[in-house]
Amino acid sequence: KEQISSSSCIVCSPNQPENLKKGLWIETDGSDKDINIVDSCDDLLEYDYVVHTQSDVEINKVSRVETAVGTKCYIFSSKSIQIYDTETDAVTTSSTKLNGYSVYSGTTVGTKCYIFSSKSIQIYDTETDIATTSSATLHEEINETSATSVGTKCYIFGGHTVTISAAIQIYDTETDIATTSSTKLSRAMGETSATSVGTKCYIFGGYSGTHHNTIQIYDTETDIRTTSSATLHEGISETSATSVGTKCCIFGGYSGTYHNTIQIYDTETDIRTTSKTTLKTGTQRTLSAAIGTKCYVVGACGENATNASVQICEYFDCHVNNNHFSDSILITLKNDNDKQIANKTALSVQGKVYSYKPVENVYYVDSDDIVSELTYHKIENNQTV
Repeated sequence: KEQISSSSCIVCSPNQPENLKKGLWIETDGSDKDINIVDSCDDLLEYDYVVHTQSDVEINKVSRVETAVGTKCYIFSSKSIQIYDTETDAVTTSSTKLNGYSVYSGTTVGTKCYIFSSKSIQIYDTETDIATTSSATLHEEINETSATSVGTKCYIFGGHTVTISAAIQIYDTETDIATTSSTKLSRAMGETSATSVGTKCYIFGGYSGTHHNTIQIYDTETDIRTTSSATLHEGISETSATSVGTKCCIFGGYSGTYHNTIQIYDTETDIRTTSKTTLKTGTQRTLSAAIGTKCYVVGACGENATNASVQICEYFDCHVNNNHFSDSILITLKNDNDKQIANKTALSVQGKVYSYKPVENVYYVDSDDIVSELTYHKIENNQTV
């Protein structure tokens, strides 16, 4: 900082530099240690989820399935269909009801929700508020399944019957036909959770007399099921899962105790991590659905809880200490031939706790070889020099 030899550089200082001939001066309110110039926000910011809102609305504890269509979440039980509007933070109850079966799993294709209970396949049309029962049925009366969708097909995994099932069942919403794949889960189990990314289904945990920590991957194009080398943080069942981008989020669960954890499985890196953020309470039989970058989680602690609030978990690209900002300055440096030589983001880092705020004052220094004739031109946001 005291002797600048480069003809094109970046200076972070509270004072106007005297010997900078050409480059950038970022005016700080402290020492240069408060500024980081990085190629990407990824170099500085943590990626995590945060429960940044807990809705005041309450959902019936006996609900067993949550799906999302548009900006609304649909929560199903054998007694009611509740609709949570994420834009108004209000819950209403449909006059429509399912046909009385216990509800065990469900998923969405288009604007319709498909609910799998016992052998029954029920279809709830969110546009008409009408529920019908498919002529197709599952291969046997089964409960504690999990389900997700890829394209126009629904995939139903495992479950409990008189025994325990390892079946992977496929319901085609276009042909109204249910089939059973020749491929099976790694073992017979129920109480798993499932979600999809691309053409693959991801099945988490489960119970078959013991709690499992496995992450299974079912490729819908090849009809091949594999087991990831990654595992959940422990053997656990009755979680819920949903996906945001290429990441799967696994909420809560039960392993003899109730969990408030948020686990994140990255489908690209095959790595499972546990978020620093937790749900408000330990939950089993959580329900979750994703809309955009937000996950809407319904759950309650213990069997005696009668109602469960909606918790909203959002994924922040720039999130540390529950703060999120996007108003940083993109710095683009070019040489005399108009060739880009740097493209960086300037962020102000306040102390060791990494509470971020945007850099406000950035100046471009334009001068000839005579230092005394330095001039400074302030760069506004989104301006390229």
